[in-house]
Amino acid sequence: MSDTKQTNVVAVVVTYNKPQLLQLCVSAILNQTYPVNRVLVIDNGGLEDTRKVIEQLADDKISHVLTGENLGGAGGFKFGINAGMDHSADFLWVMDDDTVPDLSALSAMMEANSTLQSDGINPGFLSSNVRWTDMAPAKMNIPGVAEDWSYEVRPGLVKLTWASFVSLLINTEAINKVGLPIDAYFIWGDDVEYSRRISTSFPSFFVQDSIAVHHMDANVGANILEEKNKNRVSRYYFAVRNELHTVRELGTKSELMRVVSKDLAQVFKVMGTGFTGKKIAVTIRGFFCWAVFQSKD
Repeated sequence: MSDTKQTNVVAVVVTYNKPQLLQLCVSAILNQTYPVNRVLVIDNGGLEDTRKVIEQLADDKISHVLTGENLGGAGGFKFGINAGMDHSADFLWVMDDDTVPDLSALSAMMEANSTLQSDGINPGFLSSNVRWTDMAPAKMNIPGVAEDWSYEVRPGLVKLTWASFVSLLINTEAINKVGLPIDAYFIWGDDVEYSRRISTSFPSFFVQDSIAVHHMDANVGANILEEKNKNRVSRYYFAVRNELHTVRELGTKSELMRVVSKDLAQVFKVMGTGFTGKKIAVTIRGFFCWAVFQSKD
């Protein structure tokens, strides 16, 4: 990847029924100080609303790509990253439709890439500094700092083990090596697993000056103990199952034992937190189905 030419960056935006936020997201991408070559809007549902947004933006850089059905977040990102690889890109810039990057977000990541390349480091991914709407750190998108972070210290950069699909710049060399996300994850944890897979082969970094705002309804992380919305409890099945599978495949034995212990303890900790029976059932089902899920891989 030469610094003497414009690096080819293709943005991949996975959308599902958020037309107003999608418009903000894509507008921010199109107005970056470091231009993208193409924007792939991966439509996971809400076809008519998505089509209207694209028509209003009226930019020939945008491609409206239909998945054909709701594949879930994991399936949408697998579909989108696979589609992005057809465009001879050097990097894919991946995000949800409720991500609004600052106009210099991509430029900051490309500057970081140049710095790392000049030091002989070919990064696997670069992660933006993800904030909530009040500019506090977005709790859902706190990245995992690498254990050996102190050996790769550079101003404004921190070495990572994993990060979220919220303004993640992925080197296509890494994609060619490790493949695509696991669509069977459906929601939650697919980005952690995928970025961990990348960072095992390519050093990867958090970029402090690359700001992206994640427009979630509330600045909360994924914690079944604190969950007050009964309709959201069932999705924690994926949180339990997917985390266990990721740690089994990519973590250490001690990490796996820690996560297993945490999930077993969670069965008792949910007592009195609301919807206790449902939370226990979801946790146990996720724990059991992890064993079934892992045997199919």
